[in-house]
Amino acid sequence: MHREWIMKLERLSADGRLAHLVAELWQRLDFVDLASENGFSLPLTQQELADACGTTSIHMNRVVKKLRETGVVDISRGQVTVLNKKALKALGAFNPAYLYGQGPLKLT
Repeated sequence: MHREWIMKLERLSADGRLAHLVAELWQRLDFVDLASENGFSLPLTQQELADACGTTSIHMNRVVKKLRETGVVDISRGQVTVLNKKALKALGAFNPAYLYGQGPLKLT
């Protein structure tokens, strides 16, 4: 999982990194039935999101606004609403196969 994130931080823009983070969190929360069909609770500040994505809080504010305006995802008041699941996964180059959930690495 660490290699996947190192690669994503290197190759993706800030938009893509946030999209990947949101898609991964959504998938992980879905594994434990804490996500809905349209999103999940995310009690993180934009500063914390910026730290996770390797950018500044000012830039993260712009990224969140851009993703909302382009109809990909809305992050507001501790709630993530996915507006376009396909676009989110494409922007974040997200493939859940590296997670230990329903993919080939599922723990039994």
